[in-house]
Amino acid sequence: METRTRTRRFLTIEMRNRYSVLLIFTVILMSVVPLIAGDELAIFSMKLVLSVILLVGIYAGRRMHRDLVVGGALGIPVLVGRWMPQYSSDIRVFFAIDILTAVFLLYVTIMILNQVLSARRVTFDTIAGAVCAYCLIGLAWAFVYRSMFVMNPHSFVFASESFAHIFENHSQSEPQLMNFAYYSFATLTTTGFGDITPALGPSRAMSVLEAAAGQFFIAILIARLVSLELIHSTRRDQE
Repeated sequence: METRTRTRRFLTIEMRNRYSVLLIFTVILMSVVPLIAGDELAIFSMKLVLSVILLVGIYAGRRMHRDLVVGGALGIPVLVGRWMPQYSSDIRVFFAIDILTAVFLLYVTIMILNQVLSARRVTFDTIAGAVCAYCLIGLAWAFVYRSMFVMNPHSFVFASESFAHIFENHSQSEPQLMNFAYYSFATLTTTGFGDITPALGPSRAMSVLEAAAGQFFIAILIARLVSLELIHSTRRDQE
């Protein structure tokens, strides 16, 4: 009986902090992994952290058994395919895994947003879930941009030759993902430094779509969280 009680308490704590765990690994991927020196170690570290994000994403995004099944169906092939030797040697496998990864991340984002927007009160984990969803949108688009570049290197134009040289040297490597994540988040936040420019119709369309998604995300989410906090404060004052 005591063992069951401890297990339930552990699962309750884990459920309440699932977005926080996902956020921690997402921040590690974007801020710590790029600082690792050495191509081999960087590739392994990025694959490892991405695999953890995929696994935690399946758990954090599910609300019902159906969500877990769909998340597993999308996430497991991506998780396995990323460690296959063909991922680095076969451009078709590389393209398919990157697109599936983007689809999976967007699916998890929708699941998280569904839970955040339907929450009855604002907690730290709710805010962490909102931040996770924003970060996952940027990462999902980064995979789309990278797959577009691999299939057609003329999809983007670079302001300097040295910057373009970075992309050309690692057209199918994991470290290159952070370069496209840089462009993705610059587009998502509508910063637009101008050192990377979409040159073809598909890349321009995806860039415009991401910029619009970033603006709508912030406007809608902040309005929802503020309204939840006002409702909770009103109820607390009445009590």
